[in-house]
Amino acid sequence: TVAVASPARSVQAGGIPLLHYPTLAVLTRNAFVPTLFADPLQQPVLLTENAEKLAETDQPAALWSALAEGTAPPLAGYDVLMVVDPPAAPYRRTLPGEILFEAPRLTVIRLPGGRS
Repeated sequence: TVAVASPARSVQAGGIPLLHYPTLAVLTRNAFVPTLFADPLQQPVLLTENAEKLAETDQPAALWSALAEGTAPPLAGYDVLMVVDPPAAPYRRTLPGEILFEAPRLTVIRLPGGRS
């Protein structure tokens, strides 16, 4: 399972749009990612009851803001956190796990007890 944190007003229509990058884990790792579009009127995807709860609870903008403030929640039920356009450097002091990958616009963090 992959939690996603991204800034509230991100649209990323130009440049290198990374907002949907975490959903590649669905294809490559058979993972659940809460930002996967699962509208029954538009996509042939249905979420399980547990997945719906995770998707409703852990909104990307709220997670990003919590990271920026140094108050990231424990993210129970997730193995990995992908941070798109990470906040300024101080957030690194309170990361909720171990950095697996880091680039200027994307950080991947293994959460405690998580698999990758």
